[in-house]
Amino acid sequence: MIPGYTGFVPQAQFIFAKNCSQVWAEALNDFTQWHGEQGSQELPKEVKGEDVEKDQEPKLEPEQEVEKEPELRQEVGQASPYSMDDRDPRKFFMSGFTGYVPRARFLFGSSFPVLTNQALQEFGQTYSRGRPQKGLKHLPSLSKTYPQNLGLLPNYGGYVPGYKFQFGRTYGHLTHDALGLSTLQKQLVA
Repeated sequence: MIPGYTGFVPQAQFIFAKNCSQVWAEALNDFTQWHGEQGSQELPKEVKGEDVEKDQEPKLEPEQEVEKEPELRQEVGQASPYSMDDRDPRKFFMSGFTGYVPRARFLFGSSFPVLTNQALQEFGQTYSRGRPQKGLKHLPSLSKTYPQNLGLLPNYGGYVPGYKFQFGRTYGHLTHDALGLSTLQKQLVA
């Protein structure tokens, strides 16, 4: 089973207090054992395909079946819709996909596969597969979050990196030491 699967798993409704993979494994094991106990009933020849009628296609010889295997391997290599060509008809997410689909926020009024196909095509055209965009401005450097030369104000409730397990000095001195020293300097002091 694939994580995120939301479909039906036989016998899973009777298993509690386990994670999904354990529930699925146990449920499928119970289901296959239950069907095995009922006895293997022989399928009719028509269902098995042994009695092939004249208007059906003839069975492929083993050599012809081997030729089709490379095509399947190529399909597995292109599993991600992000890496597919825009003209590929398989460039969409299946219904039930719960992840993020870029550029799909304001697309609606169609089925999920059609919607995700349009969104992925728009995303691919907008970001042109990793090539630098024209007119891209460089972001200014960010200022420091914490002042390096002072300790923090008393009653500051936020996180101070490196402040944990320090004691015996004032809050201002401890936060100044925690913020002003690099991790290597902190290790040398200790």
